[in-house]
Amino acid sequence: MEGLRHIQQTLVAIAFVGLISATLHGIGGMPGKVLEHPAVQYIGKLSFGLYLFHTPVPMFLGWVLPFLWGPFFTGYWQILRLGVFALTAWGFAWLCWRYLEHPFSGARRHAPSGSPGR
Repeated sequence: MEGLRHIQQTLVAIAFVGLISATLHGIGGMPGKVLEHPAVQYIGKLSFGLYLFHTPVPMFLGWVLPFLWGPFFTGYWQILRLGVFALTAWGFAWLCWRYLEHPFSGARRHAPSGSPGR
């Protein structure tokens, strides 16, 4: 299995391409019900912002709250640090969706059908 580590991200990308392709045709059964759950739909709505902010948030918080990177947060305390990073990234993702993505998607819906991007 050691040889697969070099193409791990490619295999993950292929798996997600398959998942996205399957959703275009509809997923039935229990997996479909899970994907239709409002909590999962909400995560999907914020997924772009989460993708954007999951890396810079720890660096930003390390600059604003340097004690989060101190020696105190070792062992199980790292879970608290991870929670702070996750909640902050979630907040930034929500702000991005609320004030950028949502207004622009609404404007795109009202654009004339012959305009660029339609």
